[in-house]
Amino acid sequence: MEEPTATLGIGMEEEQFRQKEAELLTSLQTARKLAEEVKELALETGIANEEVLAILHDLGYTRDTVRILHFVPLVQVGWASGSVTPKERQTALRMAEWRGITPDTPAWKQLNDWLDVRPSEEFFMTTLRIIRHIIDSEATMKERVGHRSDLIS
Repeated sequence: MEEPTATLGIGMEEEQFRQKEAELLTSLQTARKLAEEVKELALETGIANEEVLAILHDLGYTRDTVRILHFVPLVQVGWASGSVTPKERQTALRMAEWRGITPDTPAWKQLNDWLDVRPSEEFFMTTLRIIRHIIDSEATMKERVGHRSDLIS
């Protein structure tokens, strides 16, 4: 006959094993989801640099919202006075519409969120560094000039 404490010990080991297995499975699923999201960002942006893609992902950009990456300087200027004026909001949203971003998209919602609640200074600075990286890594001078003039306008 088996001792009750020995059975209890085996049961506890099995439970710990199941718990560890569940944690590993969750970890794998999270890693797979992250890899898929970064892959989607790469497809949407054309960026091959995995470090840059990881930073974009960490900043909260998705395949659906990365289209407004170049609006961040405009949002930052809007917040420079401490709040975004109705005219600044209207200008940003009109420009988004000109770029094909419509009110029924995640990008539109994200832009509105940035106009409602000021993003952190770290968010602005990191996004600006990413934009600079994108501009500087373009293949031709013509593309660089196009991106820069786009940002300026």
